[in-house]
Amino acid sequence: MPGDLTPPRTAFSADWLALGAVQINDAPAQTIAAAIGDDVTLVGYTVTSAPDGAPVTTAARAVDVTLVWQIAADWPSGLGVSLRPTAGGAWIPDPTTGGVIQRDAAAPVQGLVTPAPGATTRDVHRVPMPNHADGVMLIVYRATDTGFENLLELPLKIE
Repeated sequence: MPGDLTPPRTAFSADWLALGAVQINDAPAQTIAAAIGDDVTLVGYTVTSAPDGAPVTTAARAVDVTLVWQIAADWPSGLGVSLRPTAGGAWIPDPTTGGVIQRDAAAPVQGLVTPAPGATTRDVHRVPMPNHADGVMLIVYRATDTGFENLLELPLKIE
C-alpha cells in the first residue's frame, strides 16, 4: 500500500487485521476494568479456542485471547503484555528456548493499530496450549533499568 494511505485498522482476529471502517463487538466475555497506571485500563477479555483443522490451520492446540483496552492517549513506552499457558498454575517450559512458553507484545496489535484516545481497542493473541495446559496467565509489565516490574498478573478464565 502507498505510504501516505492510512486506512483505519482493527484487530479482527489473531490471523487478520481489518482495513477500513469495521464494526466489531468489543464486549468482552469477562469484564474486569483493571487500571494500569493513569493511561491504560484493561476493560476485559475473552478466551476462545483457536481455529483448528484444514484448511484453516494445522497448528497445534491453541487459544485466542482477545484483550480489550481503553487507552487515554498513546500506549505507554516500556509497557508490555505477556500471555503464558499454565499447567496447575505453573509456567510451561519451552524446550526450544530453555525458557517458558509465552507470547509477548510491546503494544496492542503489535503496534499496527493506532487507538483513538479513550476508545476501546481489541488486541488478539494466539497462545499455544500444550496438551497438559489448563490455563493462561496475563502479565502486564513495565521495563525498568534492572529488568521488569509486573503491574498486573491475572489468571484468565478459559471458556
